Amino acid sequence: MLSQLSYTSGSKSILEPFIKNYSDRHLVMTMDASNQNRCTLFDLSGKEPIFSTPIRFTTLQQNGSLTSFGPFIHLESYHLDTDPEKLLLKHASQLLDDLTNQPGFNGGLLLRNQDHTGAIIMLTTWENAGSLSNWTEGSSARVLREFQTPGPQNTFYHQDYFVDQN
Repeated sequence: MLSQLSYTSGSKSILEPFIKNYSDRHLVMTMDASNQNRCTLFDLSGKEPIFSTPIRFTTLQQNGSLTSFGPFIHLESYHLDTDPEKLLLKHASQLLDDLTNQPGFNGGLLLRNQDHTGAIIMLTTWENAGSLSNWTEGSSARVLREFQTPGPQNTFYHQDYFVDQN
């Protein structure tokens, strides 16, 4: 199991040198699905971050294979008060287990931010955007929707990426 994950964002030209300089790491370059000029570099090595301002997470749960990480990635970030967070973790953990049988699902992680935010992240990888859409719009993902409504007690963020094949 991957013990920790870190990532950073920037332009492709800024992030590419990391791949060249750290060939011993499992680094994956992705592009924002809504704006291909925005890139994110994921470090799946489980080692200490190499980025100057990394976003770091500790793995709480892993399901499936992350060796091929992608080609389509969906990230959901939740920052909640204590009681709703406990309920989210319970639902997200079960949901991640259940994804094993979801068509197009490759792997996923449930993570906690190591920095001061304490955010909970659910990161899933998919064969294609259609498989992800079938899951997010289906009945099994409904259990997460109650935690996705922004309000004074919680924040929610989601982002879709695809792996840069170049």
